[in-house]
Amino acid sequence: MKCIYCKNDKVEEDFTHKEHVIPQAFGRFKNNFTLHSVCDKCNQYFGDNLEIVFNRDSIDAVNRYKYGTKSLDKLDQIKYKNILLIYPEPGKYYGVKFVFYNENSKIVLDIPAQCGIKEKNGYYKYFTLNELRILGLKSLEEFEKEGKIFIISKEDNEYKEIEAELNRLGIEHIKKEEFENLNLVEELDGETELHYKINDIILRTISKIGFNYLAFCIGAEFVLTEHFDEIRKYIRYGNENGRPEFKIDNGPILINENNNNMRKLGHIIVLEWGREGLDINVKISLYNNFTYTVRLVKNYKGLIFDLRNGHIFNILDKKIYKLSHFSKKLMI
Repeated sequence: MKCIYCKNDKVEEDFTHKEHVIPQAFGRFKNNFTLHSVCDKCNQYFGDNLEIVFNRDSIDAVNRYKYGTKSLDKLDQIKYKNILLIYPEPGKYYGVKFVFYNENSKIVLDIPAQCGIKEKNGYYKYFTLNELRILGLKSLEEFEKEGKIFIISKEDNEYKEIEAELNRLGIEHIKKEEFENLNLVEELDGETELHYKINDIILRTISKIGFNYLAFCIGAEFVLTEHFDEIRKYIRYGNENGRPEFKIDNGPILINENNNNMRKLGHIIVLEWGREGLDINVKISLYNNFTYTVRLVKNYKGLIFDLRNGHIFNILDKKIYKLSHFSKKLMI
């Protein structure tokens, strides 16, 4: 048996772990879609290098807490490297960073200990205490070494620790200002901007979900063909030559849903032809929120057939439902 990712011949003992189409961190479903064609080594690699980042540092990771898949007690596991919440109003406090906080089993926004350092272009950049701890001297070459520093802290020990880190970095501040609150708001639609960086780890994880779904629906033999070598190497090894074209938007996949009404709560995956049978595309919407469209294959050279598939993984009853096609749109 060959693994659909490394394509190496494996013995039965190398396939003891199940590869789920959607990582179990996003829910455990009855009759879940699992693959038996991903070897243990690839399965372990994905868990240690892709999913661990995606599960804790993506917009979809935030939705795990919002929709109850993950306990709010673990909200501090979010890393804030690929997602960033900042104060958006122009001025000296532009860029102050927020974090999500569990307040009485409700997600609210809070401001962690941080400081604003003036760049040579006149703007301030804010660093959390955790970021300051790992900051090197070279990182501050484009910053003013003297001048006003805005220190934001709620506790004396945090204030003193920020001072110590600034001294370590060789920054002398003439005047210090404390700042504790920036109209903290609940949910995500208050006085904040959310920035989402889709790096290769995020895209490789999303592509893996789509590739898994293709293998589950059409079969391992199909995805083991040379048509999928580029996307396979990108997912497994990060080969840039196979980086797929993709887009992300907040438009709905299902018919009768739009941006203004309530959407069904579930993960949606759709497989379809693109450009009149020239490409193979997959659409993935975790929690029926943002939709990623990934082109798994460009200029497919094989036999054309009806590969269209679609399923919704219902969050409420933990069941998976097949979607039906209707005038090129989908309905449950």
